[in-house]
Amino acid sequence: MTLHLLRTDITTLPVDGAITAPEARPSWKPAGRSGPGKVGGPHRRPRLAGRRIRRAGATSIAFPNISTGVYYYPKERAAKIALAAVRDHHAGTLTDVFFACFDTENYQFYASLL
Repeated sequence: MTLHLLRTDITTLPVDGAITAPEARPSWKPAGRSGPGKVGGPHRRPRLAGRRIRRAGATSIAFPNISTGVYYYPKERAAKIALAAVRDHHAGTLTDVFFACFDTENYQFYASLL
């Protein structure tokens, strides 16, 4: 699996699917909904949507900077969650993963973690 880091608009990437709203690009397979959700009783651990990647048959996906804009999710934490989800759960299924960073700060967090 090859991880790509780009500072770009996610809708311009040549991928099968994306962890974002599919209406952004109708040809994408629905790889998952946006946003690290909160689950797990009083300790509420973060999770990342994207279980449908395997079922959709996507071999290349794009990740945006999940919820780090208007929802103010911590940028460094979101990057760690996205990278861990890809490495831990999709290493055998995906050939290419594109992390599409909208701003310089998100890009720098991803770059330091890759």
